[in-house]
Amino acid sequence: MKAALVASLVGGSLLVSTAGADEYGYVKGNDTGGIIPWSCQTEVVARDMAADHCASYGKYARITSVHRRYGDYIAFACQWTPYLAPYQIPAVATRTTCRTPPAPVPTWQWPSLPVVEWPAWLRSLPDVVTSKN
Repeated sequence: MKAALVASLVGGSLLVSTAGADEYGYVKGNDTGGIIPWSCQTEVVARDMAADHCASYGKYARITSVHRRYGDYIAFACQWTPYLAPYQIPAVATRTTCRTPPAPVPTWQWPSLPVVEWPAWLRSLPDVVTSKN
């Protein structure tokens, strides 16, 4: 009996802990707007995520800022009408595809110098510095 109770409590806590998780992240916000953690994959679907969040309050979503760094957020505002203040709160464009950034351009380096071998006649001369008399 106790084992069944413990198993149901553990199972219930797992369900509650993953309730807000989504394939692309999660939305934090309320009826005025919210934020979505940025990643390249999340930015592609950010409009849909914001629209779903605002639709639950009967409003329209407008992306207001995108900071393209891991750890930053995509911010959005929920508005009663999509025609409200289009110039005071301009919509920010998001990417429609996620692709890897181009490879960095290699920096210039000094060319490696060839190893110079001394001529035979110079190698045959006695070394005056290390020779002992």
